[in-house]
Amino acid sequence: MGWVHRGYDNMLERRRNELRRVATTKIEAIERNAITQIEVSSLDAQTNLAIADLTSEAAHAFIQALPSVADLMPSLSYAELAGEAKPPIVEQLLSPNALRQRRYRERQAALRDAEALPAIQDDDDDEEREA
Repeated sequence: MGWVHRGYDNMLERRRNELRRVATTKIEAIERNAITQIEVSSLDAQTNLAIADLTSEAAHAFIQALPSVADLMPSLSYAELAGEAKPPIVEQLLSPNALRQRRYRERQAALRDAEALPAIQDDDDDEEREA
C-alpha cells in the first residue's frame, strides 16, 4: 500500500501539459467572447450615431424595419452544433477513465437486461404449455 498525495497528477508532465492546453483553450474562448462583445457595442454606438443624423420619417421607418444583428446571426454554442457529449468533454479531459467506466456500466446493464430476458420468455413458454 502506498500514499499518493492529492496533487500527484500535477507532478506528471503529461498531465500538466493537458491542463495547460485546457486552460489555454478556455482563455482563448474568453478573449474571443470579449472581442465579440466589444465589436457589438461598437456597432450599436455607430448605429445610434447614424440614426441620430437621420431627419426624415421615411429614413426612421426604414431603420426600424431592418432586422437586428441577433435575428440575422444568432449566437452559436458548441452544444448546439455538436450536441451534448456524454460524459461532458471537461469530465473526459479531467477524468480520462470516465469514458471507459461509462462504457463498462453500459455493458453491465446490457448483460443484466439480457439475462432477465430469457426468464421472461421461459414464463411465456410455460403458459403456452399449460394451455
